Amino acid sequence: MNSAARSFRLAHLFHHVALCALALFAPAALADRSAYGKAVDLEVSAGAVTIRHHHDWSKVSQTDQGWQLHYSERRPFGVDPEDAYVAIFSPPDALVIRVPSSPLTHLSVTDDGTYVIGLSNIKFLNFTQLVVYDMRGRLLMRRRITARVHCLSIDQFNAAKLEYPEIFAALDRHTTLTQVGYGWREADVVYLELPYLTEPMADLYDALTASRCDSPYSPNFSESITNLIHWYQAEDPQPVVVEKDGRPFEVRLRDPAGLTFGVKFKQTPLTNPHD
Repeated sequence: MNSAARSFRLAHLFHHVALCALALFAPAALADRSAYGKAVDLEVSAGAVTIRHHHDWSKVSQTDQGWQLHYSERRPFGVDPEDAYVAIFSPPDALVIRVPSSPLTHLSVTDDGTYVIGLSNIKFLNFTQLVVYDMRGRLLMRRRITARVHCLSIDQFNAAKLEYPEIFAALDRHTTLTQVGYGWREADVVYLELPYLTEPMADLYDALTASRCDSPYSPNFSESITNLIHWYQAEDPQPVVVEKDGRPFEVRLRDPAGLTFGVKFKQTPLTNPHD
């Protein structure tokens, strides 16, 4: 990606997005009084190592056009790394590494001290609700989580791409920019988690209205119109990393109803769906 593309600014008009979301998702969404803008600090320990998270969503830049995220190599989550990060410390409180993150609302370390798991119920200006780092600060997973998705057959997905090539090209550019995909497939089912980017997206939403379905992870997720996504049990989500053949395979945790579900590290991409 060239420097111009890396520095591309993704503008979010709060009132516009809220009204569009209200029209599209009202049955499953609750209204928000105002945009999310909290400052949060979290801390956990694993043996002698301490992990801290900080975010301050009031620092997200605003212009006359609304809130804006600025993606670049330095800002992989769209905000300055000083405004949302995970920091790993060794004794006596010596910083080992600090890396950018999404705005987390739950932070944990696996029992063996191998992985740092961050969960976020923040939806506003945030495309990443799940992150996993190793203890060197390497980002191993980032996922967007939504309460509702579009469930399509492969033929339906291919037909939609043919009907709306410009919209899917914009979605592909958005994926390149944010490093968060807009869908995946399992066997013969395609799941789409579509971000609302611009007004032309409404045509695709209208065409796919009948395909709206609960998240394949759990039917117990819910979300407000703009701010929050309730997808894990807030009191004790119990996230763990399950390994397979010595590699991280899946994050398992509890949904709001206390039922266990899993999110795989590797998903089958949408490209070449007939392969």
